[in-house]
Amino acid sequence: MSDSTEGLNPSSIGRENLEMIFHLIQQEGEVSRTDIAESSGLSKTAVSSSVDQLLQEGLIREDKHKKYSKVGRKPRLLSVNSKGRHFISMDIGGTSVKYGLGNLGGELEKTGKIRTPDHWKELYQDVLEVVRDSKSWSGVSFERVKGLAIAAPGVVNKDGTVNYAPNIDGLDQVRLGCELEEELGIPIFLENDVNASALGEYRKRKSSYSSLVFIAIGTGVGAGIILNGELFKGSTNHAGEVGWFVSELAHMGEKGNGKKGWLESRISGPDIVRRAREKLQKVSDDPLRDPGVNLNPKKILETRTENTVAGELTEDWINVVSTLVSNITAIIDPELVVLGGGVSKTGSRYIEEIKTRVAKNTQHTPEIAGSTLGDEAPLYGGIAVCRQNISQFIR
Repeated sequence: MSDSTEGLNPSSIGRENLEMIFHLIQQEGEVSRTDIAESSGLSKTAVSSSVDQLLQEGLIREDKHKKYSKVGRKPRLLSVNSKGRHFISMDIGGTSVKYGLGNLGGELEKTGKIRTPDHWKELYQDVLEVVRDSKSWSGVSFERVKGLAIAAPGVVNKDGTVNYAPNIDGLDQVRLGCELEEELGIPIFLENDVNASALGEYRKRKSSYSSLVFIAIGTGVGAGIILNGELFKGSTNHAGEVGWFVSELAHMGEKGNGKKGWLESRISGPDIVRRAREKLQKVSDDPLRDPGVNLNPKKILETRTENTVAGELTEDWINVVSTLVSNITAIIDPELVVLGGGVSKTGSRYIEEIKTRVAKNTQHTPEIAGSTLGDEAPLYGGIAVCRQNISQFIR
């Protein structure tokens, strides 16, 4: 039997202690050294050594107690120093690249956006420019930016490439993360955009739930899955590709031009419009046929009671979304399902109907809610990823 401590050394153990203690302080908000020793199982000497280093690094602060309920001498309490590190978080969307400056406290301080380019080479240069020019839009110079998180559409691979990314040509042919890290000299974290949104919602809700599913319905359909407080990606990073769900046997084996699954072709924004156009060709008196109507998902879902085609498509949208939530619930049994994305934002007016239909088709119905962060969810998720990897920012 091999020794379980094989490969460990004092340096790596010390770094693990630093990270564990930092995350414990992060979780508790305010905590004493004694409480840390009790919670972590570490000796008071080991705790003090790690705490002193975290204080020296400027990652935490130690203040006089404010409200401390335990009996005895009031200790000084440790908390995360929000300004101790700054990161940039980016979200590569279908039409725009949103970015923001985040801090160690998980807060988003400044934001901005640019148009999403058509090719990865232009995207690469745009990312470099935003990060290097951080002082102009955030007030924090590039030298003070310690990490960059990017939420990307598609499947993010361990080698830093991104597969199935829509709208950006050539992205799957480059190791975007590695190339940016070499160029900028700071840690780069790539994450799927829906996974990042799930992390953002989870962290912003103060980790009130141990299991959460974030379903994004916009130009595409996907889900980010949090299980026991950890992001679940599956064996090949394809977990959460719920747009490929099939709920009708008649459609087994069908693909939308080989690029999307059956469920996505029913409820995504572009497909709602496509199906509306197909139905409108068969009627003559529907208000949506008016040349002055801007036919978009919002218009269709908001005029459910005003015309036949919108009514049929909205009813179908509610049914398919309810089916999706019910199926996910049967598999994962989450505490909370969050509906996000542009189409979900409009469809949130029907959330009570969705809850009712899900309750009729599940043994245990989770809490179902709309996104609290909207378009900023992946940006908060990117900040969360940087904070999770705090050991990379300790000298």
